[in-house]
Amino acid sequence: MKTVSKFLMALTVILAISITSCRDTKKEETNDDHGHEHNADGSHKTEQEDVKQEEFTVGKDSIKSEEKTHTHDNGEEHHDH
Repeated sequence: MKTVSKFLMALTVILAISITSCRDTKKEETNDDHGHEHNADGSHKTEQEDVKQEEFTVGKDSIKSEEKTHTHDNGEEHHDH
C-alpha cells in the first residue's frame, strides 16, 4: 500500500510541475507600457540620469527634528504642546 501512495504522490508532483511549466509565459511581443520608452528594435533608450546618493555621517540623524521644550513658572520643563 505504501508503494501505491508513493507512486500517486510522485505522479501528482510531476503533473503539477508539468501543468505549471506549460503556461505561455514567454511572449514574443509585449505591448504593455512599463514606464520608459524603447528604440524601434525594442532595446532600451539610454537617457542616463545622474544618480545622486545622499551624503550622511555615521552617528548623526539627518531626519531627526529638534525637540523643543518650555519651562513653566514652577520650574518644570516640558515638551512643547
